[in-house]
Amino acid sequence: MRVFLQLTKNMKAKFANIELYFHNAEIECLKKLPPMKSLTCEGLVIITQSSAALFLLLGFVAPGCELCIHIFAPSDETLIDTAVFDLEVAQAAPVFESRIRAGVTDDQLSRLKARLIRVKTPFVSSKGINKIIRVCHFSLIWCAHKKCCIKLMHVLGNH
Repeated sequence: MRVFLQLTKNMKAKFANIELYFHNAEIECLKKLPPMKSLTCEGLVIITQSSAALFLLLGFVAPGCELCIHIFAPSDETLIDTAVFDLEVAQAAPVFESRIRAGVTDDQLSRLKARLIRVKTPFVSSKGINKIIRVCHFSLIWCAHKKCCIKLMHVLGNH
């Protein structure tokens, strides 16, 4: 992983697809690396089996790229950690998509600058949705049930 991150310093990719299948020892090694925003691209797809690995990898991604996240884990209860949505790279992403449950909260959702947000989350309420509707004009699909899904597409104005 260290070699890959060194290579990304000189890499100018339009889109990147990264699949990470870490063991705990590799995650611990990644934690020891100094964070550097070396991976710059317009769009990034991350496929991993660990929310912890995702959080660590995002520390090496420059803000401003579209993010599409897939976490494959044995449990349906797996979710993208709430802390991911406090990262600058997540907040600045022009597109944020995930097919797995996300720990995004009402407050964090309102800080996302994406023109398209596609997440499943049990933590966003109608109050949180109303907050972002007041800030911007969106095309909105909101499913208010146990496995909440949100699809927001920025239509007019700046977020």
